[in-house]
Amino acid sequence: FGGGFIFVVHNMLEHYRNNRYAISLAEKEKNNPYEELIIKSVDGKLKDIQVEEIVLDDILSLKNGNQVCADSIVMEGECQVNESLLTGEADPVYKGVGDEILSGSFLVSGSVKAQVVHVGKDNYVNKIVGKAKYIKKTYSEILKSIKFIIKIDPREKDITPSRNSDNGD
Repeated sequence: FGGGFIFVVHNMLEHYRNNRYAISLAEKEKNNPYEELIIKSVDGKLKDIQVEEIVLDDILSLKNGNQVCADSIVMEGECQVNESLLTGEADPVYKGVGDEILSGSFLVSGSVKAQVVHVGKDNYVNKIVGKAKYIKKTYSEILKSIKFIIKIDPREKDITPSRNSDNGD
């Protein structure tokens, strides 16, 4: 009984934590607009743009404090990235030339020029949020038993579940 109960509680807490994480990502994306970015677009011109204007192969200029708005590959420079919203890892992760930086992470030091490899729904953070929106109803004998136990009123003598009968018994 003890091991199974701990397993069920652990799974319930994990499910709750994952849902809260997905909600916090969605709220962060909605409530925290990205700064304007200096960009060298495919046509070779430098300009300030909004996130909605980013297209594949654009080169983003990111510095300390910027949130990464599109999955990109570091082309120049090096930085440390906080990916805690994505991976739960609290320590900054070093990124150098050739490394991928994921949307939803923050630069905590350094500066880079990075080429955009995913935009919109193809970005890593959007895939996580999309998966979290789909909640599959699970069926488990253990969960069914726990729900039954919780419903038992200790003042009642008969704890057998009632059965609805369609044949008039």
